[in-house]
Amino acid sequence: MNKLMRCAAACTAVLLFAACSAKSEKPSAASQSRSGAPTEQSELAPAAKDPIVIKIGHEQTIESNSHKAFEKFEELVEAGSKGQISVEIMPNAQLGNENDLVEGVKMGTLHMSVPSAGALSRFYAPFSVFMVPYYLDGSGEAEQYQNLVKIANSEVGEQINNGLIEATGMRALDIAQWYGNRNITSNVPIRKPEDLKGIRIRTPDAPVNTEPMKACGAAVTPMAFGEVYMALSQGVIDAQENPNIVIFNKKFYEVQKYLSLSGHISQNQVVIINEAFFQSLTPEQQELLQGAMKEADVYASELQVKENNDILDTMAGMGIEIIRDVDVATFKEATSSVANVILDEEGLALLEKVREVQKS
Repeated sequence: MNKLMRCAAACTAVLLFAACSAKSEKPSAASQSRSGAPTEQSELAPAAKDPIVIKIGHEQTIESNSHKAFEKFEELVEAGSKGQISVEIMPNAQLGNENDLVEGVKMGTLHMSVPSAGALSRFYAPFSVFMVPYYLDGSGEAEQYQNLVKIANSEVGEQINNGLIEATGMRALDIAQWYGNRNITSNVPIRKPEDLKGIRIRTPDAPVNTEPMKACGAAVTPMAFGEVYMALSQGVIDAQENPNIVIFNKKFYEVQKYLSLSGHISQNQVVIINEAFFQSLTPEQQELLQGAMKEADVYASELQVKENNDILDTMAGMGIEIIRDVDVATFKEATSSVANVILDEEGLALLEKVREVQKS
């Protein structure tokens, strides 16, 4: 009897050990979701050895310097991660316009994009500070770009980025991708604000863009960017404003007589990434992405500064007259109240800090 009891006890112990072992098995790292929740391994859940894929969408062409920045970023990240991270770039608004792309990054359906500061201000208002007329010091785009970099790397730049993260779940990998000073094309020369009175000028449909031209007396006519060339050729509008390289790429010199160098807004692009995705990376991977994007943006921004300048002679040779003697002082005076219109109390405080940083 004792022998039978000992045998039964031994069998029971074996069964209990097997059951406990089965219950105590943990999902492998490969079967964990990005959020850390266990999931069954399937074709939709790649093995841990597969590279992390960063999907980037933007609305500019493959010839643009923003696209070249992402190509440089791809090169640096894939080499620096030794194949652990792969980058996929989708240009030409394949995934939608600026607003769609920012919304995608915010929702986490897209990892990264590069909206203008003006577009991003619709999601986080303090970015409007980068759209205040003549807020950047410097004689020419090269000096202004250096001041933008100084702002981006300062405490106020960090403050704006932290606010973006908290409010939207998006992080700026870099604030200082240079796009260029916005200048005016028209069929009459524009040398002072009064020359814009009654001129039907197209701007993007946002107060940060419309208010400076309204302050100068223009009849602001927002419309989709794709409609501008035809509207100019048919006389629906008289003028438009954009950085020089955009004016050249869209061939506005074919349907406008004058390009006036007002430089009323200095436009920067902001490289954004979904914060939850960013936090899913290791500290080393995060550092790699941040360093690679800043290096890529310096490369692309220096190209943009040079092209915005060099392209003027090219367009002059194509027949458009470049108005270089714009009375910028009178434009500054005419648009001096715009900051109070497009910025709230927090934005005005940020503007003062931004101006102080440039003096240091």
